[in-house]
Amino acid sequence: MRYGALRVLHPTDLSVRAGEFLTILGPSGSGKTTILKIVGGFVSPTEGRLLLDGQDISRMPVTQRPFNTVFQDYALFPHMTAEQNVGYGLMIRGRGRDEIKRRVAEVLSIVGLADRARSLPKNLSGGQKQRVALARAIICEPRVILLDEPLSALDAELRRQMQTFLKDLQRRIRTTFLFVTHDQEEAITMSDRVVVMNHGRIEQVGAPRELYYRPATEFVAGFFGDNNIIEGRAVAGGEVETPIGRLDLQGDLQPGQQVRLAIRPEHLLLGGGQSRQAAEMTFSAQVFDVDFVGALTHLRLRVGDGQTLKLKVPTPQLHDDIRPGCDVSVHWSRENMRALRPTS
Repeated sequence: MRYGALRVLHPTDLSVRAGEFLTILGPSGSGKTTILKIVGGFVSPTEGRLLLDGQDISRMPVTQRPFNTVFQDYALFPHMTAEQNVGYGLMIRGRGRDEIKRRVAEVLSIVGLADRARSLPKNLSGGQKQRVALARAIICEPRVILLDEPLSALDAELRRQMQTFLKDLQRRIRTTFLFVTHDQEEAITMSDRVVVMNHGRIEQVGAPRELYYRPATEFVAGFFGDNNIIEGRAVAGGEVETPIGRLDLQGDLQPGQQVRLAIRPEHLLLGGGQSRQAAEMTFSAQVFDVDFVGALTHLRLRVGDGQTLKLKVPTPQLHDDIRPGCDVSVHWSRENMRALRPTS
């Protein structure tokens, strides 16, 4: 996909499963909104095809596509009440007054706004406006609902409430949701699968847990935050030497080849009976920072060659003598270390 001479989306093959909550995640400029616009019909692809049930709909007008879109700014008619906004789609389709009234009441009940049916948008909270926009999107029973960062304007607590509401709503009505966001927490919390975008390319597609614990590329490991990225060097026999131990990657590696690996902070365990039983590798490190954040305490460690690592410990399990400058023993398991492909 190009805008003039600028390529904003590289050749992409992406399938959306019926009834799933699929999130397209990435930073600004990664191409995620371009995909949504192509699906919605707001822009025409400069190459390739968009298929629905095997039919090419790339040139189908927006009004003929069985999709509805929920925008970031709600796009409600300010002079219409909530029920009028919700019923507008049925009205322009020529549905009868009784049918519109019945369906609007049903949908407003689904989104928990039956008591605000006659309120104007100016008298609704941000979350209520968002639910009116959702009700307007689902009332015509589209095949797919497209959501373009719909929660970004909400405050933190309301945003968390709407995340739960959206996922529960999607499960209840069983409509396919195609959701765009730059927020990793939203993607992990709400999605069946996540598409991670970077510079117009798909870096990885998978379930949230897979992306979180099994990142395929350096970008995915970094974008999901807190991964410890460790430099390694291949040695004879296909093994990789790292600052925290030697690892057999069972790959086609040449001696001397540089390799980057990832391990999450929660997979590094401070020394102790239970952690030693659950792990197979051990290394020594020095604590240089202790950061209390409530239920967890974050430690930053320094390994002999200068490598720094992050470690998360449940606060009640942390001994009082763990403080900056002390030496600790850390245990880990090979199965939690991931070799990363270079970012596309």
